[in-house]
Amino acid sequence: MVAARSHRSTSRFALVPLIVLLGAAGLACSGEPEGAAAESDGSAPESPTAADGSAPTPGRARGGTRELVLGEDQAHDEVEFGALHVTLAFEGTPPEPFLLGAASSPECKHHPEVDQRSNLVLVQDGKLANVFVTLKSGVDPARVPPVPETPVELDQRGCMYLPRVSGVRVGQKLLVLNSDPTAHNVNLQAKRNKASNRSMGANQKALEFVFDQRELGLRAKCDIHPWMGAEIHVEEHPWFGISDSGGAVRITGIPPGEYTVEARHEVYGTQSGKVTIQAGRASRLTGTFRAK
Repeated sequence: MVAARSHRSTSRFALVPLIVLLGAAGLACSGEPEGAAAESDGSAPESPTAADGSAPTPGRARGGTRELVLGEDQAHDEVEFGALHVTLAFEGTPPEPFLLGAASSPECKHHPEVDQRSNLVLVQDGKLANVFVTLKSGVDPARVPPVPETPVELDQRGCMYLPRVSGVRVGQKLLVLNSDPTAHNVNLQAKRNKASNRSMGANQKALEFVFDQRELGLRAKCDIHPWMGAEIHVEEHPWFGISDSGGAVRITGIPPGEYTVEARHEVYGTQSGKVTIQAGRASRLTGTFRAK
């Protein structure tokens, strides 16, 4: 899968300052369902933010511009393929991060390196992290490479799901680990795929999941620790990525063609834009999500 690699073409997203962390439990260890009915594109919207940090329902381009902005393309070192470079910004006052229940729970104190603050909204220097970017349309099924044998891993560490947002291919293995000396409950609230709710003891062998349908915004929660939350995006192709702390996404190996690109955030909804991918070029898009 091509998570965050360099692609080039003729597109761009409008940037703006991002902010800090917010609510922590889209995939929280909570008993309340976070997803509403799945959208026609396979996405599963979230429910309102709870005191435990559970994710709110994202709207269409909520609090931001509706379109990703195309920028000047650049040379790219792939001969047969192109790339997509996306930068995502945040404008306005970000929510203040707050400590979650993990910070005061004795069984969650074994991984001091883990940030146990709310992580639903992460903004740094005006750049927004954890935005899932994908080619929403225009993909030729005949050019989609085989599903990789390497699994994607989702860890439970310090009573937090790490990473908060991840992407996996349809048919690719997802391994859920438990690095804590305590029990967790892996509650996958799938809408299009088979839902699963399984307990997981300390030091237990990783749980393995494989999804057979595209589903964006699949929720992972823990029924034991209600602040734990994560979002999993199940995609049919490898041309997707998740913005880093600098709001950047790099997707490479894209066949030349016309595509619709979508950027999706748990709180601030989705933005989209058109891009033309050319061989040997990296298209650029910028997007700006704004505080509500």
